[in-house]
Amino acid sequence: MAAQEKNLYTGSSTSVLYTDRRDFYLPNDVKELWSDTAPFLTAVANNNQFKPKDPLFKMFEYKNYWRDQRFTIDDTSTMTASSDSEVTVTLPASTTTNTIGLGSGSNGALRGSFLVGLVCAVHTNDPATSKPSSTKKGTVLITTYTSDTEIKVKTLSTTNFDLASGDWFVVIGNAHGEGSESPEPWADELKVVWGSCQIFRTPLQITKTLMEAALRGEPNELIRLRRIKSMEHKMQRERTFLFGESVLGNNLTYGDTFGDTARTDADGEMVRTTTGLRQAIAKYGSTSGDDQNIFEVNQASYTYANFVDDCEKIFQYQPLEGSKQMWASAKMLSFWSKMEATSGFAKNSGWTVNIGDVSKDKLGFNYRMLDTPHGMIQLVPTPALTISPYNGEGIITDVSNLRHAVYEGDAYHQNIKTDNAPLIQKDEYYSYDGLGIQLIPTHKIMRLV
Repeated sequence: MAAQEKNLYTGSSTSVLYTDRRDFYLPNDVKELWSDTAPFLTAVANNNQFKPKDPLFKMFEYKNYWRDQRFTIDDTSTMTASSDSEVTVTLPASTTTNTIGLGSGSNGALRGSFLVGLVCAVHTNDPATSKPSSTKKGTVLITTYTSDTEIKVKTLSTTNFDLASGDWFVVIGNAHGEGSESPEPWADELKVVWGSCQIFRTPLQITKTLMEAALRGEPNELIRLRRIKSMEHKMQRERTFLFGESVLGNNLTYGDTFGDTARTDADGEMVRTTTGLRQAIAKYGSTSGDDQNIFEVNQASYTYANFVDDCEKIFQYQPLEGSKQMWASAKMLSFWSKMEATSGFAKNSGWTVNIGDVSKDKLGFNYRMLDTPHGMIQLVPTPALTISPYNGEGIITDVSNLRHAVYEGDAYHQNIKTDNAPLIQKDEYYSYDGLGIQLIPTHKIMRLV
Protein backbone atom coordinates (compact mmCIF):
# COMPACT_ATOMS: atom_id res chain seq x y z
CA MET A 1 0.00 0.00 0.00
CA ALA A 2 1.39 3.33 -1.00
CA ALA A 3 2.21 5.88 1.69
CA GLN A 4 -0.53 8.43 2.31
CA GLU A 5 1.00 11.90 2.46
CA LYS A 6 -1.02 14.70 4.04
CA ASN A 7 -0.52 18.11 2.46
CA LEU A 8 -1.88 21.59 3.07
CA TYR A 9 -4.84 21.01 0.79
CA THR A 10 -5.74 17.49 1.84
CA GLY A 11 -9.48 16.98 1.65
CA SER A 12 -10.09 19.91 -0.74
CA SER A 13 -11.93 23.11 0.09
CA THR A 14 -14.64 21.34 2.12
CA SER A 15 -12.30 19.76 4.64
CA VAL A 16 -11.90 20.88 8.24
CA LEU A 17 -8.25 21.61 7.48
CA TYR A 18 -9.26 24.20 4.87
CA THR A 19 -12.43 25.68 6.38
CA ASP A 20 -11.42 25.91 10.06
CA ARG A 21 -7.77 25.16 10.75
CA ARG A 22 -5.93 27.24 8.17
CA ASP A 23 -5.41 30.92 9.02
CA PHE A 24 -5.33 33.12 5.91
CA TYR A 25 -5.23 36.46 7.72
CA LEU A 26 -2.20 38.66 8.18
CA PRO A 27 -1.96 39.61 11.84
CA ASN A 28 -3.78 42.88 12.60
CA ASP A 29 -3.43 44.18 9.04
CA VAL A 30 -6.37 46.51 8.43
CA LYS A 31 -5.93 49.56 6.20
CA GLU A 32 -8.17 52.63 6.26
CA LEU A 33 -8.80 55.52 3.92
CA TRP A 34 -8.25 59.13 5.01
CA SER A 35 -6.26 58.98 8.19
CA ASP A 36 -6.06 62.80 7.90
CA THR A 37 -9.80 63.36 7.94
CA ALA A 38 -10.36 66.95 9.02
CA PRO A 39 -7.57 69.45 8.25
CA PHE A 40 -9.87 72.50 8.32
CA LEU A 41 -11.28 71.59 11.73
CA THR A 42 -7.74 70.93 12.98
CA ALA A 43 -6.54 74.36 11.86
CA VAL A 44 -9.57 76.20 13.27
CA ALA A 45 -9.32 74.36 16.61
CA ASN A 46 -5.70 75.41 16.97
CA ASN A 47 -6.20 79.10 16.14
CA ASN A 48 -8.07 81.82 18.05
CA GLN A 49 -9.95 79.50 20.38
CA PHE A 50 -12.22 81.10 22.97
CA LYS A 51 -14.89 80.02 25.45
CA PRO A 52 -18.16 81.96 25.12
CA LYS A 53 -20.36 82.50 28.16
CA ASP A 54 -23.45 81.48 26.19
CA PRO A 55 -24.13 79.07 23.28
CA LEU A 56 -24.81 82.22 21.25
CA PHE A 57 -21.88 84.58 20.94
CA LYS A 58 -21.14 88.01 19.52
CA MET A 59 -17.92 89.36 18.06
CA PHE A 60 -16.77 92.71 16.73
CA GLU A 61 -15.22 93.56 13.39
CA TYR A 62 -14.06 96.77 11.79
CA LYS A 63 -13.50 97.81 8.21
CA ASN A 64 -11.19 100.81 7.99
CA TYR A 65 -13.24 103.55 6.35
CA TRP A 66 -10.16 105.68 5.64
CA ARG A 67 -8.79 103.29 3.04
CA ASP A 68 -11.23 104.71 0.47
CA GLN A 69 -12.96 108.10 0.90
CA ARG A 70 -14.83 109.66 -2.02
CA PHE A 71 -18.18 110.96 -3.25
CA THR A 72 -19.76 111.95 -6.55
CA ILE A 73 -21.20 115.31 -7.56
CA ASP A 74 -24.31 116.21 -9.55
CA ASP A 75 -23.25 119.54 -10.98
CA THR A 76 -21.74 121.30 -13.98
CA SER A 77 -19.51 124.23 -13.05
CA THR A 78 -16.30 125.86 -14.21
CA MET A 79 -13.35 126.10 -11.83
CA THR A 80 -11.26 129.15 -12.70
CA ALA A 81 -7.63 128.96 -11.67
CA SER A 82 -7.28 132.72 -10.99
CA SER A 83 -10.41 132.93 -8.79
CA ASP A 84 -10.54 132.74 -4.97
CA SER A 85 -14.35 132.65 -5.05
CA GLU A 86 -16.43 129.78 -3.70
CA VAL A 87 -18.20 127.63 -6.27
CA THR A 88 -21.45 125.93 -5.25
CA VAL A 89 -21.51 122.20 -6.01
CA THR A 90 -24.66 120.07 -5.92
CA LEU A 91 -24.42 116.53 -4.54
CA PRO A 92 -26.66 113.54 -5.34
CA ALA A 93 -29.47 113.01 -2.86
CA SER A 94 -28.53 109.39 -2.23
CA THR A 95 -25.45 108.53 -0.19
CA THR A 96 -25.84 104.76 -0.50
CA THR A 97 -23.71 104.39 -3.62
CA ASN A 98 -22.46 107.96 -4.09
CA THR A 99 -20.48 108.39 -0.86
CA ILE A 100 -17.78 106.01 0.34
CA GLY A 101 -15.95 106.13 3.68
CA LEU A 102 -17.33 109.45 4.91
CA GLY A 103 -19.62 109.28 7.93
CA SER A 104 -21.18 106.57 10.00
CA GLY A 105 -24.57 105.80 8.52
CA SER A 106 -25.91 102.25 8.38
CA ASN A 107 -24.30 101.88 4.97
CA GLY A 108 -21.01 103.40 6.13
CA ALA A 109 -21.61 106.55 4.07
CA LEU A 110 -23.02 109.88 5.27
CA ARG A 111 -22.35 113.57 4.67
CA GLY A 112 -21.95 116.37 7.17
CA SER A 113 -20.13 119.53 8.20
CA PHE A 114 -16.99 117.46 8.78
CA LEU A 115 -16.46 117.69 4.99
CA VAL A 116 -15.15 121.26 5.45
CA GLY A 117 -11.39 121.39 5.02
CA LEU A 118 -11.07 118.22 2.95
CA VAL A 119 -8.82 118.42 -0.09
CA CYS A 120 -10.21 116.38 -3.00
CA ALA A 121 -8.85 115.34 -6.36
CA VAL A 122 -11.52 115.53 -9.09
CA HIS A 123 -11.63 112.45 -11.34
CA THR A 124 -13.97 111.47 -14.15
CA ASN A 125 -16.16 108.41 -13.65
CA ASP A 126 -15.15 105.10 -15.24
CA PRO A 127 -18.45 103.70 -16.62
CA ALA A 128 -17.02 100.18 -16.71
CA THR A 129 -16.40 100.09 -12.94
CA SER A 130 -18.49 103.05 -11.65
CA LYS A 131 -15.34 104.16 -9.84
CA PRO A 132 -12.91 107.06 -10.38
CA SER A 133 -10.94 106.75 -13.59
CA SER A 134 -7.27 107.65 -13.90
CA THR A 135 -8.22 110.93 -15.60
CA LYS A 136 -7.73 113.74 -13.10
CA LYS A 137 -9.28 117.14 -13.81
CA GLY A 138 -7.95 119.15 -10.88
CA THR A 139 -7.98 119.60 -7.11
CA VAL A 140 -10.44 121.44 -4.84
CA LEU A 141 -10.73 122.50 -1.21
CA ILE A 142 -14.15 122.16 0.46
CA THR A 143 -14.76 125.50 2.22
CA THR A 144 -18.45 125.40 3.19
CA TYR A 145 -21.01 122.71 4.02
CA THR A 146 -24.51 123.93 3.21
CA SER A 147 -26.51 120.67 3.34
CA ASP A 148 -26.24 117.01 2.48
CA THR A 149 -26.92 118.00 -1.12
CA GLU A 150 -24.79 121.15 -1.40
CA ILE A 151 -21.23 122.23 -0.60
CA LYS A 152 -18.96 125.07 -1.68
CA VAL A 153 -15.43 124.60 -2.95
CA LYS A 154 -12.40 126.54 -4.18
CA THR A 155 -9.93 125.36 -6.77
CA LEU A 156 -6.35 124.51 -5.86
CA SER A 157 -5.28 123.96 -9.46
CA THR A 158 -3.27 126.36 -11.62
CA THR A 159 -5.33 125.65 -14.74
CA ASN A 160 -9.05 125.93 -15.43
CA PHE A 161 -11.22 122.80 -15.49
CA ASP A 162 -14.91 121.94 -15.70
CA LEU A 163 -16.88 119.87 -13.25
CA ALA A 164 -19.45 117.43 -14.68
CA SER A 165 -22.24 115.39 -13.20
CA GLY A 166 -20.91 112.02 -12.10
CA ASP A 167 -17.37 113.23 -11.37
CA TRP A 168 -15.72 111.83 -8.26
CA PHE A 169 -14.28 113.92 -5.44
CA VAL A 170 -11.52 111.66 -4.07
CA VAL A 171 -10.25 112.71 -0.62
CA ILE A 172 -6.47 113.07 -0.55
CA GLY A 173 -6.03 115.06 2.70
CA ASN A 174 -7.15 118.17 4.54
CA ALA A 175 -5.97 121.77 4.85
CA HIS A 176 -7.03 124.55 7.25
CA GLY A 177 -6.42 128.25 7.69
CA GLU A 178 -3.92 129.96 9.93
CA GLY A 179 -5.65 130.81 13.21
CA SER A 180 -8.65 128.59 12.37
CA GLU A 181 -10.59 126.57 14.90
CA SER A 182 -10.47 122.79 14.95
CA PRO A 183 -12.87 121.31 12.35
CA GLU A 184 -16.02 119.33 13.16
CA PRO A 185 -15.25 115.75 14.23
CA TRP A 186 -17.08 112.55 13.40
CA ALA A 187 -16.72 108.96 14.52
CA ASP A 188 -17.88 105.58 13.31
CA GLU A 189 -18.72 102.41 15.25
CA LEU A 190 -17.69 98.78 15.38
CA LYS A 191 -19.85 96.22 13.63
CA VAL A 192 -21.25 93.29 15.60
CA VAL A 193 -21.32 89.83 14.07
CA TRP A 194 -22.54 86.72 15.79
CA GLY A 195 -22.63 82.95 15.73
CA SER A 196 -23.78 79.95 17.74
CA CYS A 197 -22.44 76.71 19.13
CA GLN A 198 -23.75 73.29 18.16
CA ILE A 199 -23.98 70.05 20.12
CA PHE A 200 -22.32 67.09 18.39
CA ARG A 201 -22.94 63.56 19.76
CA THR A 202 -21.55 60.43 18.08
CA PRO A 203 -22.40 57.17 19.96
CA LEU A 204 -21.07 53.63 19.73
CA GLN A 205 -22.42 50.49 21.38
CA ILE A 206 -21.10 46.94 21.80
CA THR A 207 -22.19 43.89 23.77
CA LYS A 208 -20.04 42.70 26.68
CA THR A 209 -19.70 39.34 24.94
CA LEU A 210 -18.21 40.89 21.81
CA MET A 211 -15.88 42.96 23.94
CA GLU A 212 -14.31 39.76 25.34
CA ALA A 213 -14.14 37.87 22.04
CA ALA A 214 -10.81 37.10 20.34
CA LEU A 215 -11.08 38.37 16.78
CA ARG A 216 -8.98 38.34 13.66
CA GLY A 217 -7.97 41.49 11.81
CA GLU A 218 -8.77 43.86 14.63
CA PRO A 219 -8.41 41.89 17.87
CA ASN A 220 -10.41 44.37 19.97
CA GLU A 221 -13.73 45.52 18.50
CA LEU A 222 -14.29 48.21 21.12
CA ILE A 223 -10.96 49.86 20.31
CA ARG A 224 -11.73 49.65 16.60
CA LEU A 225 -15.16 51.24 17.02
CA ARG A 226 -13.72 53.99 19.18
CA ARG A 227 -11.19 54.89 16.53
CA ILE A 228 -13.69 54.79 13.64
CA LYS A 229 -16.35 56.75 15.52
CA SER A 230 -13.74 59.32 16.51
CA MET A 231 -12.99 59.89 12.82
CA GLU A 232 -16.71 60.04 12.00
CA HIS A 233 -17.18 62.62 14.76
CA LYS A 234 -14.33 64.73 13.37
CA MET A 235 -15.56 64.47 9.78
CA GLN A 236 -19.10 65.54 10.69
CA ARG A 237 -17.74 68.55 12.57
CA GLU A 238 -15.46 69.33 9.62
CA ARG A 239 -18.42 69.30 7.23
CA THR A 240 -20.47 71.40 9.64
CA PHE A 241 -17.72 74.01 9.95
CA LEU A 242 -17.66 74.20 6.14
CA PHE A 243 -21.28 73.69 5.05
CA GLY A 244 -23.44 74.19 8.16
CA GLU A 245 -26.26 76.72 8.33
CA SER A 246 -27.99 78.48 11.20
CA VAL A 247 -31.48 80.01 11.24
CA LEU A 248 -30.04 82.68 13.56
CA GLY A 249 -27.94 84.27 10.82
CA ASN A 250 -24.65 86.06 11.42
CA ASN A 251 -25.44 89.78 11.00
CA LEU A 252 -23.07 89.90 8.06
CA THR A 253 -25.83 91.77 6.27
CA TYR A 254 -28.15 94.29 7.85
CA GLY A 255 -31.26 92.11 7.60
CA ASP A 256 -30.52 89.63 10.41
CA THR A 257 -32.14 89.89 13.83
CA PHE A 258 -30.43 88.59 16.95
CA GLY A 259 -32.38 86.22 19.16
CA ASP A 260 -32.22 82.70 20.54
CA THR A 261 -33.52 81.48 17.20
CA ALA A 262 -33.27 77.73 16.66
CA ARG A 263 -35.24 74.67 15.71
CA THR A 264 -36.61 72.14 18.19
CA ASP A 265 -36.37 68.37 18.18
CA ALA A 266 -39.28 65.94 18.61
CA ASP A 267 -39.17 66.52 22.37
CA GLY A 268 -39.20 70.29 22.07
CA GLU A 269 -35.51 70.71 22.95
CA MET A 270 -33.62 73.61 21.34
CA VAL A 271 -31.34 72.56 18.47
CA ARG A 272 -28.83 75.33 17.79
CA THR A 273 -26.55 75.06 14.77
CA THR A 274 -23.45 76.89 13.60
CA THR A 275 -22.78 78.50 10.21
CA GLY A 276 -20.06 76.93 8.07
CA LEU A 277 -17.49 79.05 6.28
CA ARG A 278 -18.46 78.05 2.74
CA GLN A 279 -22.11 78.67 3.54
CA ALA A 280 -21.27 82.13 4.92
CA ILE A 281 -19.23 83.12 1.85
CA ALA A 282 -21.95 81.85 -0.51
CA LYS A 283 -24.65 83.71 1.46
CA TYR A 284 -22.91 86.98 2.27
CA GLY A 285 -20.13 87.15 -0.33
CA SER A 286 -19.91 88.95 -3.66
CA THR A 287 -19.19 87.82 -7.21
CA SER A 288 -17.95 91.25 -8.31
CA GLY A 289 -16.75 94.60 -7.04
CA ASP A 290 -13.88 95.66 -4.77
CA ASP A 291 -14.72 93.04 -2.14
CA GLN A 292 -15.33 90.16 -4.55
CA ASN A 293 -14.74 86.85 -2.80
CA ILE A 294 -16.44 84.33 -5.10
CA PHE A 295 -14.40 83.55 -8.23
CA GLU A 296 -15.44 81.30 -11.10
CA VAL A 297 -12.58 79.67 -12.99
CA ASN A 298 -13.51 78.62 -16.52
CA GLN A 299 -11.20 75.67 -17.18
CA ALA A 300 -11.49 76.07 -20.96
CA SER A 301 -10.53 79.74 -21.12
CA TYR A 302 -8.83 80.75 -17.85
CA THR A 303 -5.70 82.75 -18.64
CA TYR A 304 -2.70 84.13 -16.83
CA ALA A 305 -4.32 87.57 -16.93
CA ASN A 306 -7.42 86.15 -15.18
CA PHE A 307 -5.19 84.50 -12.59
CA VAL A 308 -3.34 87.75 -11.82
CA ASP A 309 -6.60 89.73 -11.57
CA ASP A 310 -8.16 87.17 -9.23
CA CYS A 311 -5.07 87.04 -7.01
CA GLU A 312 -5.07 90.84 -6.78
CA LYS A 313 -8.44 90.70 -5.04
CA ILE A 314 -7.62 87.56 -3.06
CA PHE A 315 -4.61 89.28 -1.48
CA GLN A 316 -5.91 92.85 -1.23
CA TYR A 317 -6.19 92.30 2.53
CA GLN A 318 -2.79 90.89 3.38
CA PRO A 319 -2.97 88.10 5.99
CA LEU A 320 -1.03 88.54 9.22
CA GLU A 321 0.60 85.13 8.67
CA GLY A 322 2.01 86.20 5.29
CA SER A 323 0.21 83.49 3.33
CA LYS A 324 -3.32 82.22 2.89
CA GLN A 325 -4.62 78.67 3.08
CA MET A 326 -6.78 77.08 0.40
CA TRP A 327 -8.79 74.10 1.64
CA ALA A 328 -8.84 72.39 -1.72
CA SER A 329 -10.94 69.62 -3.23
CA ALA A 330 -9.24 67.01 -5.39
CA LYS A 331 -10.41 68.61 -8.64
CA MET A 332 -9.07 72.00 -7.58
CA LEU A 333 -5.71 70.44 -6.71
CA SER A 334 -5.67 68.69 -10.06
CA PHE A 335 -6.39 71.95 -11.85
CA TRP A 336 -3.36 73.71 -10.38
CA SER A 337 -1.18 70.67 -11.06
CA LYS A 338 -2.03 70.16 -14.72
CA MET A 339 0.95 71.32 -16.72
CA GLU A 340 0.20 69.88 -20.19
CA ALA A 341 1.51 72.02 -23.02
CA THR A 342 -1.12 70.84 -25.51
CA SER A 343 -4.36 71.22 -23.57
CA GLY A 344 -6.04 72.84 -20.64
CA PHE A 345 -4.63 75.62 -18.51
CA ALA A 346 -1.10 75.76 -19.90
CA LYS A 347 -2.28 75.96 -23.51
CA ASN A 348 -4.78 78.73 -22.80
CA SER A 349 -2.45 80.71 -20.58
CA GLY A 350 0.97 80.26 -22.09
CA TRP A 351 2.42 79.70 -18.64
CA THR A 352 2.69 77.11 -15.90
CA VAL A 353 2.04 77.46 -12.20
CA ASN A 354 4.80 77.06 -9.65
CA ILE A 355 3.82 74.55 -6.97
CA GLY A 356 6.17 73.42 -4.21
CA ASP A 357 6.78 69.88 -3.01
CA VAL A 358 4.51 68.18 -0.49
CA SER A 359 5.25 69.34 3.04
CA LYS A 360 3.67 68.66 6.41
CA ASP A 361 2.18 71.47 8.45
CA LYS A 362 3.03 71.71 12.14
CA LEU A 363 -0.55 70.58 12.83
CA GLY A 364 0.02 67.35 10.91
CA PHE A 365 -1.72 67.75 7.55
CA ASN A 366 -0.03 67.78 4.14
CA TYR A 367 0.10 70.80 1.86
CA ARG A 368 1.82 72.26 -1.19
CA MET A 369 2.59 75.95 -1.76
CA LEU A 370 1.12 77.74 -4.78
CA ASP A 371 3.19 80.76 -5.81
CA THR A 372 0.96 83.59 -7.07
CA PRO A 373 1.88 87.10 -8.26
CA HIS A 374 0.49 88.62 -5.06
CA GLY A 375 1.27 86.07 -2.36
CA MET A 376 1.64 82.43 -1.39
CA ILE A 377 -1.31 80.04 -1.01
CA GLN A 378 -1.00 76.87 1.03
CA LEU A 379 -2.95 74.14 -0.85
CA VAL A 380 -4.39 71.68 1.68
CA PRO A 381 -6.14 68.51 0.43
CA THR A 382 -9.57 68.48 2.09
CA PRO A 383 -11.55 65.21 1.83
CA ALA A 384 -14.76 66.85 3.07
CA LEU A 385 -14.78 69.05 -0.04
CA THR A 386 -13.80 66.24 -2.41
CA ILE A 387 -16.61 63.91 -1.33
CA SER A 388 -19.27 66.61 -1.54
CA PRO A 389 -21.25 68.47 -4.18
CA TYR A 390 -18.43 71.05 -4.10
CA ASN A 391 -15.62 68.97 -5.57
CA GLY A 392 -13.98 71.51 -7.86
CA GLU A 393 -13.88 74.26 -5.25
CA GLY A 394 -11.20 75.70 -3.03
CA ILE A 395 -11.94 77.81 0.05
CA ILE A 396 -9.27 80.40 0.80
CA THR A 397 -9.09 81.65 4.37
CA ASP A 398 -7.38 84.21 6.52
CA VAL A 399 -7.12 82.18 9.73
CA SER A 400 -6.77 85.32 11.87
CA ASN A 401 -10.42 86.07 11.03
CA LEU A 402 -11.77 82.66 12.06
CA ARG A 403 -12.50 81.78 15.68
CA HIS A 404 -13.24 78.50 17.39
CA ALA A 405 -15.99 78.96 19.97
CA VAL A 406 -15.84 76.12 22.54
CA TYR A 407 -18.83 76.20 24.88
CA GLU A 408 -17.82 72.87 26.41
CA GLY A 409 -14.57 71.02 25.83
CA ASP A 410 -14.49 67.83 23.75
CA ALA A 411 -15.25 64.75 25.80
CA TYR A 412 -15.46 60.98 25.48
CA HIS A 413 -18.20 59.59 27.74
CA GLN A 414 -17.83 55.91 28.60
CA ASN A 415 -20.49 53.39 29.62
CA ILE A 416 -23.31 55.94 29.61
CA LYS A 417 -26.13 53.38 29.60
CA THR A 418 -26.17 51.55 32.95
CA ASP A 419 -29.80 51.50 34.12
CA ASN A 420 -31.05 47.94 34.79
CA ALA A 421 -27.54 46.55 34.17
CA PRO A 422 -27.64 45.93 30.39
CA LEU A 423 -24.97 43.58 29.04
CA ILE A 424 -23.70 46.26 26.69
CA GLN A 425 -21.35 49.22 26.76
CA LYS A 426 -22.47 52.47 25.15
CA ASP A 427 -19.93 55.27 24.73
CA GLU A 428 -20.19 58.69 23.12
CA TYR A 429 -18.00 61.35 21.57
CA TYR A 430 -19.27 64.79 22.58
CA SER A 431 -18.50 68.31 21.40
CA TYR A 432 -20.27 71.62 21.94
CA ASP A 433 -18.65 74.24 19.75
CA GLY A 434 -19.10 76.52 16.77
CA LEU A 435 -17.34 78.62 14.17
CA GLY A 436 -16.88 82.36 14.52
CA ILE A 437 -16.47 84.17 11.19
CA GLN A 438 -15.28 87.76 10.94
CA LEU A 439 -14.50 90.07 8.00
CA ILE A 440 -16.12 87.91 5.31
CA PRO A 441 -14.31 89.76 2.45
CA THR A 442 -11.02 88.19 3.61
CA HIS A 443 -12.32 84.67 2.88
CA LYS A 444 -12.74 83.46 -0.71
CA ILE A 445 -14.18 80.67 -2.85
CA MET A 446 -12.60 79.63 -6.15
CA ARG A 447 -14.92 77.43 -8.22
CA LEU A 448 -14.11 75.48 -11.35
CA VAL A 449 -16.74 75.77 -14.09
